[in-house]
Amino acid sequence: MVAVWAMKEQRNLLRFAAAGIPCPLPIACKSNVLLMQFIGTATYRSSSSSSSTSNSSSSNSSSSSSG
Repeated sequence: MVAVWAMKEQRNLLRFAAAGIPCPLPIACKSNVLLMQFIGTATYRSSSSSSSTSNSSSSNSSSSSSG
């Protein structure tokens, strides 16, 4: 089941790239492992993967589960 998800994710990333949507390009997919291009530089990662983004999403999920 996870291998199917990885293949679908690879297809979706290729579709996003073809549509001009910024995304990491898939390099290889084998079994349940999807290898993707790193977005950023050696000293700077993409803002979409910043810790502030993950913190805000976790606080949203905790507040929605309590209500």
